[in-house]
Amino acid sequence: MKSYIVSFCLMLLVSGCVMSTEQKMNQKVDQLVGQMTLDEKLDMIHGEGFNIAPVERLGIPAINMSDASMGLRITPHPAAKGLEPSTAFPASILLAATWNPQQASRYATAVAEEFRARNIHVLLGPGINIYRHPLCGRNYEYLGEDPYLAAHMVVPYIKAVKKVGVLPVAKHFVANNSETQRKNSNTVVSERALREIYFPAFKAAVQEARTPGIMNAYNLLNGTYCGENSWLLKEVLRNEWGFDGMVISDWTSIWNSEWAANSGVDIEMPGGKQTHALAPEDIKRMLANGSVTEAEIDSKVKNLVRPCLQMGLYDANYAKPSLNRREAHAAVALGTAREGIVLLKNDEAFLPLNPAKDKKIIVIGPTAKRTPTTGGGSGGVTPENPISIVDAVRTIYPSAQLLEEFDEAAIAGADVVIVCAGLNDKQILMSYNGAGSIAEEQATFNKRKKGLVIEGEGRDRSTFSLPAEQNTLVCDCAEANPNTVVMITAGGGIDMLPWIESVKSVLWLFYPGENGCQAAAEIVAGQVNPSGKLPMSIERRIENNAANKNFSLSWDMKTPPKKAGVRDYWDVNYDEGVFVGYRHLDAENIAPLFCFGHGLSFTTFSYSDLKVHQANGGDVTVSLVVKNSGSRDGKETVQLYVGDAESSVPRPPKELKGFKKIQLAAGESKPVTFELDRAAFSFWSPEKKAWTFEAGEFDLFIGSSSRDIRLNRRMNLDSVN
Repeated sequence: MKSYIVSFCLMLLVSGCVMSTEQKMNQKVDQLVGQMTLDEKLDMIHGEGFNIAPVERLGIPAINMSDASMGLRITPHPAAKGLEPSTAFPASILLAATWNPQQASRYATAVAEEFRARNIHVLLGPGINIYRHPLCGRNYEYLGEDPYLAAHMVVPYIKAVKKVGVLPVAKHFVANNSETQRKNSNTVVSERALREIYFPAFKAAVQEARTPGIMNAYNLLNGTYCGENSWLLKEVLRNEWGFDGMVISDWTSIWNSEWAANSGVDIEMPGGKQTHALAPEDIKRMLANGSVTEAEIDSKVKNLVRPCLQMGLYDANYAKPSLNRREAHAAVALGTAREGIVLLKNDEAFLPLNPAKDKKIIVIGPTAKRTPTTGGGSGGVTPENPISIVDAVRTIYPSAQLLEEFDEAAIAGADVVIVCAGLNDKQILMSYNGAGSIAEEQATFNKRKKGLVIEGEGRDRSTFSLPAEQNTLVCDCAEANPNTVVMITAGGGIDMLPWIESVKSVLWLFYPGENGCQAAAEIVAGQVNPSGKLPMSIERRIENNAANKNFSLSWDMKTPPKKAGVRDYWDVNYDEGVFVGYRHLDAENIAPLFCFGHGLSFTTFSYSDLKVHQANGGDVTVSLVVKNSGSRDGKETVQLYVGDAESSVPRPPKELKGFKKIQLAAGESKPVTFELDRAAFSFWSPEKKAWTFEAGEFDLFIGSSSRDIRLNRRMNLDSVN
């Protein structure tokens, strides 16, 4: 009895210590905020350029922020500030194409280290909006079309950033899936589509990764701007999901002072004279007339202070210059490209090249010499010395010839022709390496910009096609020489029908970062076995995309606008609901050009021994054996999809509910196991306004892509909870 009492007392003591730690933090926040004057509070929630304003008399420094999707973006260029340039990492969508959560962690760690080395506290990323349509200008910044994949890549990313001591801000919350008139567009979307498609990555960021920051989107959501939407920011984000961090407005994204003051957004960026919704004079007026309370203002300030205290951002010795490990970070960037570049097509196993016979190599195309490393806008990082495709090829094949213009005789006489095509952006054509070069490169851009399809922030692509001259070049090369390889740099899908049947191989580089072209050259040479898988579908025709009729505002702006406060807006209807990407293509039995999850290897993999077990609690265990049945070592991403055989609501034929990337030596076999809980079989019921499981038959599909299903099993799930 005595030992029991002692144990019980110890338990109470330990519990008290845990509670005491939490209470101490809350007390510290309360005390700090309690010492602030009203003016200091209002300065803090109104922002200060790229900073949270300091309260120097209380020892609170300015909290510095910077954009980051592909690395630390410093503007103007770092050289102008006397800083060492940041590492330009591959695009986020290439990171998603690795299907490797461990690589997401390594990538995020490296990016965060460069932040902390430069005394920048807040990383404005990662971007986790859904790839809804290929023409969205910022698809390259996001993690693809599937909510399960995006959620399972963002969680290790956010955890890694936090571990370094940098505060991540997941963005843009929510349903910001186009750039055209983004501040004047109203996303009209069902709650079911929000819950099943557009919310999951954000929910995982909050509940699994415990992100300390969220950024609201520019657009309206069902008639209310996201930054002024109390249902979104208070009811869902805070009350339902338990978020206790800071909500940051996207730059100039909130407009109505009263709505914003009471919506749950904590800080208006960039503050100053550019933004006025949370301007101090307006808040004082609302406090005087009772349209906002001081308790509401205090809650905003506490939401800003709490995560900063928790993460040690107020520490005097926060900066860690020793973390600026550029060589190590470049290695992470290269490793990401090696795992994320996708081999889309490889007829007759043309790649890898045979050094005994493929001796005369020609490289041609607009992106051969000045390869785009990233898209444009806040996600872009301008590299100091990027490696182009032709430079990378020459590191392995020194005699490779660069052709500036099409030469039929030279093309016909080559053993291999590598055509470099894709999308581009102004900043990628501008070199910052030497004095006076900016003006020269600007002039070059002005001459060439009519031939570009631009992909970047603030604008959507104008067309699904490559520029006409690029299609002509690929077709002419393939006609002159059947041994043609195409390398594409792009963040979203493109029309390949003019030439896809005529070329031997296609490599999708996305935007590969400062040294990712080296990875592409290594794949061509067989030094690296490709293992990237598409995180989005590539349609044969743009009309095959579910959102195509309701993507851009360009044809809707002729209709009379609606109003939100003082601003006009137009509706963008998400009529496709949950049928986004492969969900739509599968439901309508439309063959994509390249399906979600697709990616070829230089080896082959066989799947066998499927076993399915349902536990008493209702959870399902799925196991199988994967064998490398080829002659090369390689990596395979095993994908598990679930389909509901019969449902009371329309559901996609299958949805991704598990994936694992494994390394296998030639001839090696490994077991792969998936655990599925009841949520994997559930849908959001519009009637019940809750996640709902309906007992019955479900299909399990295991494959190498969404269309390459190797094993399947139908099983009956009862109503056991």
